[in-house]
Amino acid sequence: MILTVSLNSAFQKVLVFDEYTEGRVLRAREFLQCASGKGINAARAVKNLGGEAVCCGFAGGVNGALIKSLLKAEKLAEELTLTETNTRVCLTVVNLKTNLNTELIEPSGKVSSAEVKKFRSAFTKQLKKAKTVALAGTLPPGCTESIYADLTSEAVKAGVPVCADICGPTLLKTFKGKQKPFLVKMNNHEFKETFGERALKDVIAELLASGIGIFAVSFGKDGMVAASKEGIFLAIPPKITPVNTIGAGDSMLGGFCRALESGCNLEGIIRAGTGAAAASALTMLPAHFTQASASDCSEKTGIKKV
Repeated sequence: MILTVSLNSAFQKVLVFDEYTEGRVLRAREFLQCASGKGINAARAVKNLGGEAVCCGFAGGVNGALIKSLLKAEKLAEELTLTETNTRVCLTVVNLKTNLNTELIEPSGKVSSAEVKKFRSAFTKQLKKAKTVALAGTLPPGCTESIYADLTSEAVKAGVPVCADICGPTLLKTFKGKQKPFLVKMNNHEFKETFGERALKDVIAELLASGIGIFAVSFGKDGMVAASKEGIFLAIPPKITPVNTIGAGDSMLGGFCRALESGCNLEGIIRAGTGAAAASALTMLPAHFTQASASDCSEKTGIKKV
């Protein structure tokens, strides 16, 4: 089982327009909804790839109740800690004419210290059954910047590898911890947010020397660079016409975790993650792809050592 952590869950809405112009009354041609947040999307990706996943994190208010209901309908296991604050809404606006998507994200409500304590208990409970842990996303107010470092430490001490999709101060706190994630991924924008103008090769060398097993940076349609002691590899995804790229990075994390759980080498992990990301981008809702689609995208992914 893969335990995915979604501290900033979301009720995801998608409005699809043939085209739109700001400043007018806009009527969508289609409306879709699902439970979301990086950890939930990663868990959905794992399930679609034939694995077992459990979502752990926070959900509160009317939106939180709806998220739990939607996850139950998907048969996606969860142990989300209930909060008094209402879970945020993330709204994706799709413009079919321009093939551009805009993501509107509500601010996160604050979680209490008691709620954080309940979450930690739930995490510890589920960790006993986990083979891999996925940590992903931003933190809601009320969580300390060290919480991912604390979760990483707990998991590694229990013999469970951690795959982290985090950036900025929370990631740097995790790097400074004695126990390190086995895999760290981010996109190129998050890389700059975390490491500034430092050269990628210098950061790779530093992180691998510190104990990180795999470090991956995605560049969207331009591919991904992944490094380990096996070397540095460039993955080129298949050429697709994306429908909605929201959730593609989360699907990549789910693909990484599933491949790691299956004992794949670095190339296998890269293929699984890239394939899942591309397959997700072909769907209107995050990580709602099929295993066949992900396998097809994985097979069409080009990989070369650099």
